[in-house]
Amino acid sequence: MKKEYELSETLECYQAAYLLESVPACEYDLQIRCAVPNDFAEIIKYYDKLSDEELKKIIERKKLFLAFQNEHLVGFAGEHLEGSMGLLEILPDFRRRGYGVALEYFMISYMKENHLIPFCQVEVDNCKSLALQQKLGMTISKERIYVVF
Repeated sequence: MKKEYELSETLECYQAAYLLESVPACEYDLQIRCAVPNDFAEIIKYYDKLSDEELKKIIERKKLFLAFQNEHLVGFAGEHLEGSMGLLEILPDFRRRGYGVALEYFMISYMKENHLIPFCQVEVDNCKSLALQQKLGMTISKERIYVVF
């Protein structure tokens, strides 16, 4: 199939969804704002998992959020074009401080407030992300899904 459709990559993932009624509460000292086109150059310094065009579309749709602490960019998270949560990136100097949890709580709350089911795909070998999803109360599928592109 990959050859027939000129696709070269396959991701083996679990599906995760936040199925609880309640919106999670998280205390954090981050200022979060929507990314604007002028932020693109800074974002691509740290994130290379999407094409420039796709990332620009997400920014144009106002679906990428930047987190700051004392005016320093800490990281970002957003919504992929198909509606899943993702793009979670914490800058190296700010890792292991709970900012990934805070940004994902923000995304879950944002999606719930917009009457959406928060969901994401996690690569099967990404143990840190799987642990994060479980910590946040996400339900993780037992079956695997395959994304081919």
